[in-house]
Amino acid sequence: ITLGTLYVFRGGLNWWAGSTQYFAGDRPQAFGDLGVATIAGFPLLTLLAVIVIVIVSLYQRYARSGRDLYAIGSDRAAAAVYGIPVAKRVFAAFVANGALVGLGGVLYASRFNSVGATTGAGMELDIVAACVVGGVAMTGGVGTAYGAAIGALLLTTMTSALTAVGVDKFWQKAVVGALILIAIVVDRVSSMRRHEALRKKGGDR
Repeated sequence: ITLGTLYVFRGGLNWWAGSTQYFAGDRPQAFGDLGVATIAGFPLLTLLAVIVIVIVSLYQRYARSGRDLYAIGSDRAAAAVYGIPVAKRVFAAFVANGALVGLGGVLYASRFNSVGATTGAGMELDIVAACVVGGVAMTGGVGTAYGAAIGALLLTTMTSALTAVGVDKFWQKAVVGALILIAIVVDRVSSMRRHEALRKKGGDR
């Protein structure tokens, strides 16, 4: 469903915007300055990212609805039996995600001065890779916002290093894909070991 709607909306956007480019210079000066503004010597974009990560991380750890999302990711049916409003929590998570994507799009437009209908195409793999490398389980129920942020930082650093040594972009994507596979395998093996340890512990009792 996620991938299907992605292509539906992207197709609609391409039809609506076509090859038109939108430039930050066409907007108020304050909008263009947003991408290069600093507060106490720190880039505003970095500060906003840190603030969002901190807020989401605290919400995931301490808010009941935030912890409910882990339960839903681990076992949706069990969460519903436990009394968690699954549909409401999932809907709210998608709304929050959409709002943050909108914020990211605005900041991207300000930072890079121009956007078009195809801006951001192909970033899906990078985002999935950042989350998986940062400890987010593809099966759900495991992961943190700060972990995903660390994964994104690691991938960005690695990509910059590969570019610096002259590695072709195709091979950079291949490396990212390999990292996803490795992270999934490691997560799967760790999960199986945890389940086996719990089973043995339960049998001993």
